[in-house]
Amino acid sequence: NWSLRFIYPYSNFLAEQMNLSESQFNLALALTDVAGIAAPIFGPLGTYIGQKRMAVLGLVLLMVSSLCTAISPVFPLFIVCRLVYGLGLNIMSPAVQSLIVALVPARRVGRATGVLESSWSLSALIGFPIAGQLL
Repeated sequence: NWSLRFIYPYSNFLAEQMNLSESQFNLALALTDVAGIAAPIFGPLGTYIGQKRMAVLGLVLLMVSSLCTAISPVFPLFIVCRLVYGLGLNIMSPAVQSLIVALVPARRVGRATGVLESSWSLSALIGFPIAGQLL
């Protein structure tokens, strides 16, 4: 999830690299959240086709769209990549939460959820400085 957050501190630099205004770039980032509109559709869909399949689908969309975002040469493709990223995130997140509830004993669900959420923060703590050095 750090790839969702990592882009904001570097938005000025990345906008400059894409020859965009900061406003244009940040608008594209905000569109990632628009894909959240689909969450009420994909959450229940996991009940029918399986939460594991939904989690894998969401993860694949996240990986492909992250790569696409990184190498997108034109602004419209960047926007599409960010929308797909948001879609992948909104497919994966409810599925992973459901898998925790299904696979972890009830008395340990809180701890498992805490570990999952802490892993997002830890990935940002480690990933941001690395990304900064790469840029």
